[in-house]
Amino acid sequence: MEKLRNVIKTKVSGEYMIRLPDLERILHLAGQNFSKTTIEDIQKELEDVYQTDEYFLDEVEPILAPYWEEFTDEEISHILIKSFQTFDSEQQGFIDKQDLIRHLTTLGDTPLTSKDFQIMFSFMKTSKRFDYQQFVKKLCSSTSSKKKKKKKKKKKAKKGK
Repeated sequence: MEKLRNVIKTKVSGEYMIRLPDLERILHLAGQNFSKTTIEDIQKELEDVYQTDEYFLDEVEPILAPYWEEFTDEEISHILIKSFQTFDSEQQGFIDKQDLIRHLTTLGDTPLTSKDFQIMFSFMKTSKRFDYQQFVKKLCSSTSSKKKKKKKKKKKAKKGK
């Protein structure tokens, strides 16, 4: 749950604080993509236990723990490929961009926005087809290269001390 600590901005008396109205946004920023129902279940449990809408992180963590998911880049890659294959009826490794937009703006708890598609398509060469294999490869390699850079910086900082 280290990612959660990295996205919380509010501190009270040196302790991380989460307001109930901000919970869904904070979880999303921490890489958790819970369904609306799960978010509502977590919020209800927090309200039932603490009868307030502001919580210290130490209070929230035990309630979030059963729901929290952490995946490796390889697991994320596999999940994404399987998800895209749902829309690839001929299993060719690509989807017509207009079909993809239609599906992802109308399905699910949180449909994608035009800004989301701009970001997705910026990873790819311009074409009418979306090569999801290439997209996932670029996406997952860009996150793992960021992690490697952070590790190198930490090692350099330790050596400099």
